[in-house]
Amino acid sequence: MFYYRRNYALSKQNADRSVYMDGQKFLIEICKQLTSEPLLWCIYDGHSLHQQCSADVLEPKFQAKLLAFAHLHLNMFEIVLAEAPDPEASDPNNHTNVWLRYLDDTLTRSSLIRKVLDEPESGKIWSAVLLEEYGKWKDAHRTATSASCAG
Repeated sequence: MFYYRRNYALSKQNADRSVYMDGQKFLIEICKQLTSEPLLWCIYDGHSLHQQCSADVLEPKFQAKLLAFAHLHLNMFEIVLAEAPDPEASDPNNHTNVWLRYLDDTLTRSSLIRKVLDEPESGKIWSAVLLEEYGKWKDAHRTATSASCAG
């Protein structure tokens, strides 16, 4: 029984590590894309390149590229969150909590990613885990917006 528990724990630890390694590979891919095409930083609403390169950003071909980049982000979050262990309230720096904070930051700063998740067919494309996290984000920001408007 001791060996079974030990093997189970080790297997779970290796599986969790594999999920995080896959996530890191996605992050490296995103960084490569940002390096080769800096205008992709425009996925974030407040980035200075929006004003500096507004004509380039508004071109339909670039808008399609930006949409594909948004999908790449969402695919990354979907893969990591679908297999990640539960977050730990006692450890804010546990890997799942870090990924959830990254998702929160991305949703906060990117109206394009929110738009993709708000599309009617999103329920057919994205996992329940990702959509649930987006729902939590919307609820938290709806509450925060309501509180700031009331004050």
